Amino acid sequence: MKHKTRSIKGFLIRSMFASAFAAGILTIGVSYYFNLKDLRPFLDSQILLKNKLTLLHVSQLRDLSKESINSALSKEKISKDFSYDYKTTSNLVDQIINSTESIIWDSKNKLILSNNKHQIKTAPKLGFSYVDLAGELYRSYAVKLKQPDLTIVTLQKRDTRAIFESGIVTKFLYVFFAIYVILLITILVVLRKGIQLIEKACQLLEQKRADPKKRISGEDFPTEIQPLFASLNTLINQLEDTLLREKRFAADAAHELKTPLAAISAHLQVATITQDSEKQKQSIQSALASVTRSCQTVEQLLLLSKALPLIKESELEDVFIKEVIIGLMSDYPNIAINTDLVPDRASLRMDKNCLQILVNTIISNSHKFEASTLDVALTESDTEVSLTFTDNGPGVPDEHLHRLGERFFRVYGQDKDGSGIGLSIAQEIVHFHNGVLSFKNSKPSGLIVLAQFNRTKN
Repeated sequence: MKHKTRSIKGFLIRSMFASAFAAGILTIGVSYYFNLKDLRPFLDSQILLKNKLTLLHVSQLRDLSKESINSALSKEKISKDFSYDYKTTSNLVDQIINSTESIIWDSKNKLILSNNKHQIKTAPKLGFSYVDLAGELYRSYAVKLKQPDLTIVTLQKRDTRAIFESGIVTKFLYVFFAIYVILLITILVVLRKGIQLIEKACQLLEQKRADPKKRISGEDFPTEIQPLFASLNTLINQLEDTLLREKRFAADAAHELKTPLAAISAHLQVATITQDSEKQKQSIQSALASVTRSCQTVEQLLLLSKALPLIKESELEDVFIKEVIIGLMSDYPNIAINTDLVPDRASLRMDKNCLQILVNTIISNSHKFEASTLDVALTESDTEVSLTFTDNGPGVPDEHLHRLGERFFRVYGQDKDGSGIGLSIAQEIVHFHNGVLSFKNSKPSGLIVLAQFNRTKN
């Protein structure tokens, strides 16, 4: 099944347009509803004023003949060339005022006056109501006078009111679509800028692939995106370190196993060719010894490759040094380890597993060269923590001290088992934790291993 490709740009455009359209429609609907609530009472007030004005003129008449009433009501009409501040809406105002009509009945329910084209046989109910006259709907207001005994009804076409109401909605729609077009253009411009940032980031990643040593710079990007590039740089560096460590492991394994495998092959060939049982036994034992040394070498190579896991700064912890040393003492019963000069609460900010490997490597090295004592001391300052290991072993010739910590380096002439990896493991751990590992001889004999760490502020 083919996976459908999704576009962030398309998703954002659709989502933002849909949200803006829904918000606009909702705004128009709510505004129309509340404007109608205010507009309809206003239009009703025009009917009421017309009715009151008619009532005032009629009540002052002594002669209630049709001619007298017509003469009085003619004074209510407003000239079409009246002065109005808002010229663009004067026609609509004129329509509203002059479309308001009056009808008058006498006490016997006889129609005295009507300026409506439709004939109304009976007066509508008093107060506000709607009247259907020959299919045309009118808004009406009726009032009954006691002196003179008349019923006055004022009418206003529903269509005229609807034109006024729809005009408000139309204007809202014009404004909404104008805003929507502006919003459309703004969204497209903003999204284009955002997509350009993504495209630029992709170009930087392509440059990184072409030149792995080049760092990805996020200085030209917004501050919100810069942490992304910092994290990418960290991740890429960690991956490069991992690949380099694996590559080095493969090379080291090939280098160190080449000679033992050749020796094993030679011993086994001798064992298969010779008829002397004693030589066969010696050859097999020599082959087994080579296998044992090869296994030790592989174990140390694996330890070296795993000694520095992908540790983040946030994962480091304050590790109590004396606690780690005491925890390893039981593995070395033949060497007296003195920790009196290490305070109980002295600590280093580092990976606990790495500190255990470091201490174990140094103790194991002293034990291998048959040291009977190992003194551990710790000194502190505001900027540095120094951890010193001093044994009473044979020490190392001065001309070889500077090579201690190199991979596969072994002092010439010594017959101890080993591959020369142990101290290089310790060296890499100390360097990883921003420290320095150094070596010097002790008097009258022995070796001093000094690990100096810069103090890290929490």
